[in-house]
This record gives sequence, C-alpha cells and structure tokens, in this order.
Amino acid sequence: MISVNGVTVSFGGYDLFDNISFLINTKDRIGLAGKNGAGKSTLLKLIAGDLQPTSGRIAVHSVSKPGYLAQSGVTHIAGIDALSAGEKKMRELARLFDQETGTLLLDEPETHLDKTNRAWLLRMLRRHAGTVLIVSHDEELLSVADHILHLENYGLRI
Repeated sequence: MISVNGVTVSFGGYDLFDNISFLINTKDRIGLAGKNGAGKSTLLKLIAGDLQPTSGRIAVHSVSKPGYLAQSGVTHIAGIDALSAGEKKMRELARLFDQETGTLLLDEPETHLDKTNRAWLLRMLRRHAGTVLIVSHDEELLSVADHILHLENYGLRI
C-alpha cells in the first residue's frame, strides 16, 4: 500500500503539487497521466524515496522495496556499455520482474523498446500480481491500469 498525505512539492517558489493526497492499495494498477512537466516523474521519485516532499508524508507499506525504473533509463550494469538503449532497458525491466517485487514504479518503461519488446512488457505487466504505478503516454500500456491519476493544475484528479 502507498499513502500520499498532504504532499506539497515546491521548486524555487513554484508549487508543482499543492497538498495532494491519495491511497494506492495492494495490487492496484495505477496509470499516471498528464502533460510534460506536470510532475509525473517527480511523483514516482517521491514514492521511490529519491526525493523528499516540501511538506506532507509519503509511506510505502510493502514486504519488499519497490522496483523502480526511472525515466532516464537504466542503472549502470557492468559489461553492458556496448548494448543499445533498448537492450539496456530490457535487461533492467527483466531484472525488476525477476526480483518478484510486490510494487513496480515504472517511468515511461516503453521508451527505446521495439514492437516485440513492448509486447513482452505488456504481457509481463498483465502477469504481475503486485501493485503497479506506471507513467506513460502510451494508451496500450496504460490499458493495464485499473485507474488513471491525471496530474494537472498543481494537483491530481482521478
């Protein structure tokens, strides 16, 4: 379960989020949608613990640490420098699915993937028994979501 309570995020006097709250239950599949710059990636970073909110509280109640794939791509894995961006992304995704983590936080995981690998990703997401929070502009990928949270106007709507 992920709870976001009264979270505000400010950068240089600009509020990206203002007092947002929501709850994601275990096994929920949530898509995050919104315009570029609306804060989708920032919200995932907050939930992953890579950023701290200006105010408010975020709690992730999970047996294992959430599996997190940042928008920027993959972590540094020894021996894969010669691989394409898509191949690196596939290795990172496979690692996340192999960990059998209960919660997946995925920021535009389809980036750099060809049609075959996008189909694999869609199958894996449908098979995943845990919680999924996914940022994507791809409607087919967002079809795995039970609910879509739209980030807009300093907040969100369901």
